Formats: sequence, C-alpha cells, structure tokens
Amino acid sequence: MTRIQHARPRPSRATDDSGPGAAATELGAAVPGLVVLALATFSALTTEMVPVGLLPTLSRAFGVATSVAGLLVSLYAGLVAVLSVPLTWATRRLPRKPLLMACLGSYALSNAICAAAPSFAAVAAGRALAGVTHAVYFSVAIGYATRLVPARSSGRALALASIGTPAGLILGVPVATALGDALGWRVAFVFLVALIAGVLLAMGRWLPDVRTSTVPESHTLPESRAVPESRAVPQTRRRPGAGRSLAAAATANALTYLGHYTAYTYISVILLAAGAIGGRHLDRRPRATAMTIVAAMAVALAATGALPGMVPVVVAAGVWAGAFGPAASMFQNAAVRAGALTPEIAGAWINSTANIGIGGGALVGGLVMDAAGTHGLTWAGCAILVAALVVIGASRRAFPRRP
Repeated sequence: MTRIQHARPRPSRATDDSGPGAAATELGAAVPGLVVLALATFSALTTEMVPVGLLPTLSRAFGVATSVAGLLVSLYAGLVAVLSVPLTWATRRLPRKPLLMACLGSYALSNAICAAAPSFAAVAAGRALAGVTHAVYFSVAIGYATRLVPARSSGRALALASIGTPAGLILGVPVATALGDALGWRVAFVFLVALIAGVLLAMGRWLPDVRTSTVPESHTLPESRAVPESRAVPQTRRRPGAGRSLAAAATANALTYLGHYTAYTYISVILLAAGAIGGRHLDRRPRATAMTIVAAMAVALAATGALPGMVPVVVAAGVWAGAFGPAASMFQNAAVRAGALTPEIAGAWINSTANIGIGGGALVGGLVMDAAGTHGLTWAGCAILVAALVVIGASRRAFPRRP
C-alpha cells in the first residue's frame, strides 16, 4: 500500500460534491500546492510553445523556411511522444518533489541554451533537452495533483493545476513573442529562464511532498473522508475494460491535439495572412464536457478560416484557444479515472499521445500549408477534431462520472 503526505490532515466529513462549499473543503489544504503546479505548468507550456510565436523571427534569423523552423515543435513533440512512458517508468521510484524541481531546472537550462545558440542546430539541441524534460514533467505533475485531493475531486484538482496550460497559450506565449519581436528573439528565452527560477523558489516553499506507488493503487484519499499520512490508502477497484477506456481517452486526446496543432503551430502565419470550463464539470459530466470542448474548438477553428478580416479572425482564434484550455485536464482526468495504471503512468500515456498530436500537427500543418495555404490548415484541423468527437461519443466508459 502506498502512503501519501498532505499539507495537513483534514477532519472526516461526508459531503455531496455538488456545491462550491464541498469543493472548497476538499481542495482547501491542497490549493497552495495546486497553484504552484499551475505556475510550473505555465512555465513548461510557455517553454514548449514559444517557437510557435517566434517561427517567422527564427526562420529569418537563421535563414530557414518557416516550415523548417516549425520542425522545432515536431522535434520536441516527437521526443515527448517516444520517451514519456519509458522515462516515467524509469523514474517511478524517485522522490516526486525533487524530481519535479529537477525538471524545472532542466527547462531553465534548455532555454538558456536557446538564448545563447549561435546556430539553428544549437536551438534544436536546446529544444531537444526541453522535450526530454517534458516527457517526465507532465507525466509526474498529473499524478502529483491527483494525490493531493480525494478521488472524487481529481477533476477539480487537475483543472486547477492545468490552468497553466490555457494561461501559457493566452498569456505566456504572446508575452514571450512580444518580447522577442520588440527586443530580439533571444530575450524571449532569457525571460523564460527568469520565470522558471521564480517558480522553483515557490515550489520549494509551498509544494507539499507526496509519495508515489509503483503498482496501480488508489491515487488519492478515499471518497468520504481524509486520512492522516500515517494510514495507508485503500487500493482502487479496477474497472471492467479499464485498458480499453484508457486507450479510448488516449486516442481522443491524440486526435484533439492533432487537429488543434495542425493549425495552431502556424497561428502566427494565419494571423499575418489575415492582416473555462469549470473543474466541477470534469468530475460530474466528463463525457458531455469533453464533447462540448472539442465541438467548440472545431467551430471556432472553422470560423478562423471562414471569416474575413483581421479582427474577426483574432476573436475566433481567441475562442479556439480558450476552448482548448481545459482539454489537458479533461483527458488527464479520464485516463486517471480509468484505473488501468498508476496516475503517473496513465499520465505518461496522455503526455505521449498529446505530443504525437502536437508533432503530427506541426508536420501535417506544414504539408497542408504548402499545398493548400492557410485556409487548408483550418479545414484539415476541423476534420481531425470531428474524428476526436466520434471517438469520445463512442466511448462512454472512457469518461466515467465516478472514480
């Protein structure tokens, strides 16, 4: 049996999780740690996606085509897709908090390498280090968040910890891009080094440590009551078809990311050519929430290709990016609740398939843009998102209402 450490033991209380009071009770002691995880995720996501905003600048600086510069995204994503599961398995016995802090240190080093890079190959080397780091960080962070709260609140915990994903897309990448455009692309990477240093200090101060299991056990507290850290957490009942449920969640995740990044990797090019779902719903209505999010992404993405003029396209792109925000936590929650594997290994599969989608999206998007232009990007992405909707609609067990 695994043991788990918490910020502080909480009194026993059986409550309905339908109201905000219950949510506050269950997440209260874990909130500081979850906020630190959100900040770390913001830093990691901004590191991952900063080349998207800098593609035109990087291509000019090193004299390469935009589609070639886009391979910085594919390289990163390919490493994550291949290494997430084996590296998460290899590090499964290491202490969780020091491992997360080491990951952030590695992110900082990768950004420093990019900032000082004398050639495109050196930038690619820095991105490769970040990709290897990402393979471990996100897999461990998914399990970390779920181990801080009761099982029935895993969706809310992941929604809070994952808020750094939409924040990175909506705030982090634009800020880094603006710095790169105004002061030089190297400044964008220096900014990320400084940001990560601050997050490391916060993590050392406010993130509680947890212990992890090496077998598929319960990843959180029992449903009705909290337990002191001196007591073991009961084992999770394995659901019938748990492996199929995890596979369905991972497949829908890959298709959603593939459809999104087919166009999003080249969003700066699209804009130049043109001239939050609450965590409670992830716990109570996971399948309906997933279908709503992916459908909203498809509609908004279609609008970016159909609407004329810069302003409508920017508005549609904002809706598209905003709708994508909860995608990470909804698929993470589905994979963890499937109960087929430990939260860390389930998270590794989500991390891997997400980056299959990201890398595949950069590759497919580059080919489509060369063949059909920016309008082709949007419709190709929409078609893939519709495929994700079909998988979600056909997979009831992959999005269970109860853990």
